[in-house]
Amino acid sequence: MRGGLPVTLEATEEILQEFMDRMNSLESDISRRWVGADAWFRLSPAE
Repeated sequence: MRGGLPVTLEATEEILQEFMDRMNSLESDISRRWVGADAWFRLSPAE
């Protein structure tokens, strides 16, 4: 809703697509970091 009025999907589609693109990018980045951190923990010598 904008100003108390419903907003059409056409008006929000670009914003939603940009949001989804950014979320996918963040998810990919976190996945790469998680895999890298997991490998580092497995390869680091135990104390």
